[in-house]
Amino acid sequence: MIDILRGYFSISYWRHTVWSSETAKILLATTGPLWLLFNLPGYFGVLASWKPFFQDHLSIYVGLCALTTIIIRHPVTSVSSCLSSRDVAIEVRVGNLFCLRNASLVVSTNTTFETDTNNGLVAKDSIQGQFTEQYFDSVSHLDKDIDEALKGIHVEEHLQDGRPGKTNRYRIGTVAQVRPMGRTCYLLAVGNITATGNCESSFEMVKQALAALWNHVQMKGGIEPIAIGVLGTGRGRLVEKREIVIREIIESFVAACASRRFTEKLIVVISPDDYRKHAIDLKDIGMFVRYVCKYTELKKPQDKGSGVAVL
Repeated sequence: MIDILRGYFSISYWRHTVWSSETAKILLATTGPLWLLFNLPGYFGVLASWKPFFQDHLSIYVGLCALTTIIIRHPVTSVSSCLSSRDVAIEVRVGNLFCLRNASLVVSTNTTFETDTNNGLVAKDSIQGQFTEQYFDSVSHLDKDIDEALKGIHVEEHLQDGRPGKTNRYRIGTVAQVRPMGRTCYLLAVGNITATGNCESSFEMVKQALAALWNHVQMKGGIEPIAIGVLGTGRGRLVEKREIVIREIIESFVAACASRRFTEKLIVVISPDDYRKHAIDLKDIGMFVRYVCKYTELKKPQDKGSGVAVL
């Protein structure tokens, strides 16, 4: 309910919902029933003063029609659909990632798995910073869990350029799976920390990270819903619009579902600030989700590929 009320103040709502032909149709459709409602009692001699009142104050009647239309055309804060050939749902919603209590979390991070929020490398108000604050009593506790999760994973590079922070760099898409407070969380490397201390990512890095994430969940994750933010669009400095990244997350997930069912639901979470500031068209995203779920043909588990073996 709070998200709906906030949605009334978003650019996206007024641009994509209010100023549309559908809203105009609803506005015209409400004028007749409301006029009948206000005049009907007068026909039976009841509240006869209503009719001249609204005739003399036509602006009140018009305002009531507009208010009724806006209530009917309330902001959409969630869209969802199910894959036609899998018991798997996809939802895109506006909200707080950490409020989804029954889902495992995907937390975007960097390839050195930097965690210190005091040296400026990880912002306290970032997804990773909030995650650390809510689920760990100290940064050292998080570091210990990450080190345990990364045991046996190949270190791609040992940085020796004198930069602050950690020096072991892993490849894009590396996942450190931790379980604070009994909740499964996937720390996913989607960008690099530069020598100047900024996080840098790209659309190709995001696509590579997503493929690695789904593979990791298939092999080592649970079946519970997966909640994921719009990767790389904050401090990752992606140039692509958020709608493009959301579509890539969905398409990548659906492609991964072709081989097996590794979760019952994917939830892509858009922060309320992003929804309000960047005029994200959730209605258009909903159409995309429904189209992908309905028309994507997924292979059956027993299907075999065809071709000639290369010796």
